[in-house]
Amino acid sequence: MKRPKLSTKEHADWMRRRAEERSKKLFREPTEFNERGIISGSDQSIHSTDAEVFPDELKEYSPQERKPKLVTPKEQ
Repeated sequence: MKRPKLSTKEHADWMRRRAEERSKKLFREPTEFNERGIISGSDQSIHSTDAEVFPDELKEYSPQERKPKLVTPKEQ
């Protein structure tokens, strides 16, 4: 079936039917991730490591950052 014109009732109905068909194929029964794999995402995001996806995040805190900041009461 051809795609109906956008912003029409026919288009909304067509999209709904299409989404229902796809969800039935994807979610026939509950499965584990290893059986189904990734069901969405770009090729780049699927094959990137966390370090590549989040380059600004530090892997680990520096020794100074790990050191607890102690607050002592002022002497009178």
